[in-house]
Order: sequence, then C-alpha cells, then structure tokens
Amino acid sequence: MAKKPATRDPMGPFVRVYQEVLRSPSWGALSWTGKALYLALRSKMNGSNNGNINAALSQLRDDGFTSSSTLAKALRELLAVGLIAKTRASVGVVNGSNVCSLFRFTDQDCYAVPKLGLDAVAASHDWRRFESVEQARAAIKTAEVDAKTQAPKKKSAVRNSNCVNSKSELRTSFDSSNFEHPQPSSVRNSNRRRHPAKQPKTPMDKGFQGVQPIENQICLTTSKFEHLLTVAIPMVESEAPRMQPEAMRVTTSEQEQTV
Repeated sequence: MAKKPATRDPMGPFVRVYQEVLRSPSWGALSWTGKALYLALRSKMNGSNNGNINAALSQLRDDGFTSSSTLAKALRELLAVGLIAKTRASVGVVNGSNVCSLFRFTDQDCYAVPKLGLDAVAASHDWRRFESVEQARAAIKTAEVDAKTQAPKKKSAVRNSNCVNSKSELRTSFDSSNFEHPQPSSVRNSNRRRHPAKQPKTPMDKGFQGVQPIENQICLTTSKFEHLLTVAIPMVESEAPRMQPEAMRVTTSEQEQTV
C-alpha cells in the first residue's frame, strides 16, 4: 500500500497543545498572562526549532505584551511550573548582552543547533512533577521572591548636594541671637502715614455725610463737596419779649405825646 502523501492544512499553521497539559496542575496555577504567553510562544514552533524560541518584547507586542515587567513575570511562571526551560541564558541588554535568552517546550524534543551552541534534549515533561495546583502556585511564589531578592537595587535619581562647596552656605558661624543672613534688606521702609479707619457707611452718605455741632451752629456738609459748601444754621432759641423798666416807659410815653 502506497504511503499517503502529506497534505497541508488548508487553514494554515496551527498551535498544538495537548489536553494532558491543559488539565495539569501546572496549567491551572498559571495566570491569564502566563497562559497567553504560552500560546504566543507555542505559535513560533514549527516542529524543528524547539529550543530556538525567543521571548523578545519587540516580537510579542502584536500578542498584547507591551510591558517588560509583565513579560518577565509571565516567563517566571512558565519556568517555575516546568512548561518551558531555558536553552540559552542571557544577562540582558541592560548589562551589556547582545543576545536574548532562548527557550524550549518540555513536552517536545529539542534538536541540536550547532550554530547557536544548542544541544539536543529529549522531552523532559517537567510540568508533571506537581501533584496539585497549590504546589505549582507555591513554586511560582518562590520564584517571585527569588527574583526580587536577586534584582539589583536601583540607584537614586536625586544627586546628593555638596554642602561644603555650596555658594549659599554661611561664611560665619550661626548665632541664634542674630539673623542668619545679616545683609540689609533691599526693601525700603515706607514713610506714608497710616490711613485713618473709615467710618462705616450709613444711609445718610447718599445725601449728607452727617451733622457736626460746632458751638452755636449746626453744619450740614455734603459728602462730595465738603470743602465747597457749608450751611450754617444758628442754634439761638427764640426769646420772649422783655419788660422795659418803668423810667424807660415814662420817657417813651412822653416822646410819643410830644410827637
């Protein structure tokens, strides 16, 4: 019987993930980010390049990975549960490395790539060593703690000031009884007198400012023309007619008779 010729799928390449992997505790302990990264890396495998799969951020942007910290955390999850393994480690571009890390899937055989210095490795199925999801989650938690411990400390962006060579440093010793900066003030003291407190406004301000008694007068002054107009009203009470003396009445009557 002749061998059936290989035919290509009309839908094109596809990602093969075994059901044993999907039902394993290792898969159940992954976050949604870790599962998405597993499928994104799995789509790069063509059957002969297992072990030569990179996880560069520039090549995973179309798969939704835009943060290097998110990508690094998802890689740690996959490594911790044994779904992938490193075939070439890199110290990172920040530390001067010009190459990236390479990975392999542990459920598939890895072929040798002499050009890259990769040896052939049989499928190890490291993801099978966990019997429960709790064990797999504990392994992920341990990997996160180790990553934080080994992470280099970031240098502070704030530069320490050199107080000894500072131009603003005082040249003399500080004395609590004197001012710290004895230089005279550049602000000139004003000679203007303090403005007298204004009287509260009353309804009378619309017409007359007020009534000011001055000796025997009442002065009514307007609010706008105080220096131009002043009305004086005498305060003399009307007096009753005085009785003339008797001698004066006699003289007056005589004058009247003469006239």
